[in-house]
Amino acid sequence: LIVSLIVFPARAHSVMGDAAKRVLDLMAELTGLVFEGLTAQYNRPAITALHDSIQAAFDKLETAAQEAERERRTLLSYDADPDPIPRTLRRAYHDLVLAGRVASEPLPQEAREALTAPLNALARSSALLMRETGHALAVRGAPPSLDAFNAALAELLARSETVSGDGRLVALTFAFEQLQRNLTDLARRAGEFARNEIGRAHV
Repeated sequence: LIVSLIVFPARAHSVMGDAAKRVLDLMAELTGLVFEGLTAQYNRPAITALHDSIQAAFDKLETAAQEAERERRTLLSYDADPDPIPRTLRRAYHDLVLAGRVASEPLPQEAREALTAPLNALARSSALLMRETGHALAVRGAPPSLDAFNAALAELLARSETVSGDGRLVALTFAFEQLQRNLTDLARRAGEFARNEIGRAHV
């Protein structure tokens, strides 16, 4: 009974953490391609293939989360509630989908000249944050800092205010601000996931 209460829920949550990492790794790839589409050529075939892979990864994540929740309830485990992680990841993914719609054509030349550097910085920090958060979920460790991502987004938003004449920037700004909220929320969820594992180590 003791083994069942301790080992099996940990195994289910571990599988879920690995599945979440897979989703975030694919989202990091998608992020790079979406940002490229804003300043260069939108790689539609590669992006479509990535969306298919992400959907398949989400299916596995949600199945793993259901199993983790079933074991948590059945075995009366105190481990982390798995449900918020897939939900939060879905929201962040939808933010990328919205940004991808804006990126289906490159921004006007004036916007590209003003925003290419901050867009590239935000692309790098976003992808890195997603990969590091995925790693934290997989190993059930502390979530990464959002400082670099937040600074890159603040710089991009400040630069965007100097660019006029392209209504797509409004949608893009909304998508990035929503992504910031959801990645911040995901970091909190990862922290909860880690704290429960730390608590388990002291049982």
